[in-house]
Amino acid sequence: MPKLDYTIQPIAAATGADVTLFDMGGQLEGATGEPAPFRLFSEKELAALPICDEANNVTYFAVQTRPIRIGAIVGCGEVGLICARLAARLIENELAHTVDDNERMRLLLCGEATETQILALKSNFRQADYYMMALFCPPNKLPALLSFMQAFKEENDVLVKMDGGTIAYARACSADDEYQSANEFANVLRDNLSEELPFPIKICIGDAVHSFEQLEPAYSHAVFACRYGQLVDPSSDVYSYKEYALVKMLAEVKTDTFARYASSLIDDSFRAVLADEELMTTAEMFMKNSLNISETSRSMYMHRNTLIYRLDKIEKATGLNIRQFNDAFTFRLIHLMYKLNDV
Repeated sequence: MPKLDYTIQPIAAATGADVTLFDMGGQLEGATGEPAPFRLFSEKELAALPICDEANNVTYFAVQTRPIRIGAIVGCGEVGLICARLAARLIENELAHTVDDNERMRLLLCGEATETQILALKSNFRQADYYMMALFCPPNKLPALLSFMQAFKEENDVLVKMDGGTIAYARACSADDEYQSANEFANVLRDNLSEELPFPIKICIGDAVHSFEQLEPAYSHAVFACRYGQLVDPSSDVYSYKEYALVKMLAEVKTDTFARYASSLIDDSFRAVLADEELMTTAEMFMKNSLNISETSRSMYMHRNTLIYRLDKIEKATGLNIRQFNDAFTFRLIHLMYKLNDV
């Protein structure tokens, strides 16, 4: 039996006409009687459906699911068009309700949910404020991470298994929350994960969510933070979208314009520093420690004079004294441009 026969049988009963359902490639997915002949439609033609095929006495319609499907219902004329529109809506609604809210949420966050699925999910969504995060781990370790997070999460949190080694996690928060920010919570979560799970996990913070409509863009921003965070600072395990807003701006600059600016700012001496792992690790740690020499030398277990020597070496090669805020900002900006120009 075709896999969607169970979906279209009630449609045939409601309209009194046999219904056939195909995928976009012509594979039969369901039929309540003799299957109608398949027709291939262009994107422009799809937008114009439903249409009558008088030669076969059927009306073709589009089912706006993901992926889109082609339906055919027996009958032509105005009655056929009315039945086709009704069948399309009923099939979309039926398919929307064949998945649970967890799957609807996954589809929503991926940008693949149909309008009907979105409406069904929204009707059951608990309105609250959330910290939206994406957790990444090796795909074969996902069951262990998912098990930990299911035990860790609170009752009102949203936890969704995504594709690959990814989990979407919306942590419910309130005005009297014990954590001051999503970053603070993410660092606590990181500490808990590192104690319990012996494999690398990246925690990426999107935007704060205050309404249902903000869920998808907040998750998208968390994924963005991971992508560019790992590019710029691969040694870190917590990334925040707000920290990489500048990266997003740079990434959206036209390629030829970006390459022109990058080549004018990065000469051979600067490029040598950017390619020097020891100098770049020192520079990154120095900026992470708020340009504080004592804190950096302590965190790197490095003698103060060694740190100063490296900072002087960077200044001599680049012309930037990263002990000063403006030069440190410029250095980081050029480093981002260098990284992005290689993507």
